[in-house]
Amino acid sequence: MCKLLSYLILTLLAGPKLNAQIYADVAVSQGDTSLGTFRILLYHEIAPKAVANFIGLANGERNWIDPNTGSLKTGVRYYDDLIFHRLIHNFVIQGGDPLGTGAGGPGYIFQDEFEDTLSHSGSYVVSMANSGANTNGSQFFITLEAATFLDKKHTIFGLVIDDATYPNSTTLIDGFKNSTNFPTGLSDAPLTSINIDTITISGPSLAAFDSNAHDLPVVGPVPDGIRISHNNSAETFALAWAANAKFDYPLYRSTDLTSWSLAGNVLTMDTSNTFEVDITAIATGDKTFYQTAQVDYSNVIDAPQDVLANGTILEFEPDGGTLRLTFNGAGGGTWEFIYNDSITPTESGNITSVSQTNTNSIPTIPTTGTFISGQTFARFLSIRQITVFFDNDAGPDQLTAIQPILSFHTTTTGWFDGPFNTNSTSGNITFIGPFSYTAP
Repeated sequence: MCKLLSYLILTLLAGPKLNAQIYADVAVSQGDTSLGTFRILLYHEIAPKAVANFIGLANGERNWIDPNTGSLKTGVRYYDDLIFHRLIHNFVIQGGDPLGTGAGGPGYIFQDEFEDTLSHSGSYVVSMANSGANTNGSQFFITLEAATFLDKKHTIFGLVIDDATYPNSTTLIDGFKNSTNFPTGLSDAPLTSINIDTITISGPSLAAFDSNAHDLPVVGPVPDGIRISHNNSAETFALAWAANAKFDYPLYRSTDLTSWSLAGNVLTMDTSNTFEVDITAIATGDKTFYQTAQVDYSNVIDAPQDVLANGTILEFEPDGGTLRLTFNGAGGGTWEFIYNDSITPTESGNITSVSQTNTNSIPTIPTTGTFISGQTFARFLSIRQITVFFDNDAGPDQLTAIQPILSFHTTTTGWFDGPFNTNSTSGNITFIGPFSYTAP
């Protein structure tokens, strides 16, 4: 009875409306032995991007790129027969990677979705794995105990539940906490594979939910294919194709058409019918084969090129109130902290220094050019980072400087997270939450 009551409380506090339901039923096995099926209640109203992506991959409705070969997969169910490659018995169980190593995905990434009412507050929470802001793909994890330090850093999109159809879902998940029955080895990989046999999507709200919407990246073939271009005078070779602006091209290579590896991701910010990439330096032998598909990121929100222009206002919502910054376009501006309690007077002062960060870890992607890396630069289209110094302590956390990463989820709103300096002696300070942007 206590367990049921705890679940009901968790659902009411952290879940969507109970009359709006979509389920993912996950059949699992250990080696050749079936473990049963557990049911996930998907939060399609709170995290529509993550849910649409999960449903589309599970049903084979979304195209994806096989990280083993670089080949385009169309109409192929993504999760069937994959493994849970990571199990930490007092933390999470994680899967969704065709490589089975934790390094693979569907060939594209999409933006985070955070909601204040959701928390990794206990077992059974289903959340997206990532490698930083806006790097969601296909990997997901299920919590095996509370992990609130993951809140607002990983997109929660579901909860494992017990119901009349699958009354033992949570018991099945609880079983993964047992290190004797599910021993692990190097890199927390289960010694006997834990398999995702199949995922079945159902529920009364499924028909009305459009998994093709929500501005997710679209994967498809390069319309006219790619070709080799040879410059005789310079003795160089290039791959050529018709490229589109805000499209990413994961480029795979092989010397034998059997073993393939990712040579790099090519993000183009321009449209060109004669786009070329020099491959002279990356050819691995006398005979090298290449293939690519295209990922359309044209629907991804573009962060402003200059978030510090004269008259720009950024408002952050850290603990205790609203931090409002107004920039003068010359490396300074003013700040205000408006307290939520409506009692404490508003604090204000000057910004002594402000700059827009442009580093290898958080580059500013301009509106033109080509960007090639081992992982796609597309995640940075909607990201900017700034560094701000204040003349006095700001807010209850006595902030003296901040360096938030700004992830734009719309043209005027988003989520911030990043380091800060403070004069407070409190050890419970976090600088993370929603922000708003007002253009000059």
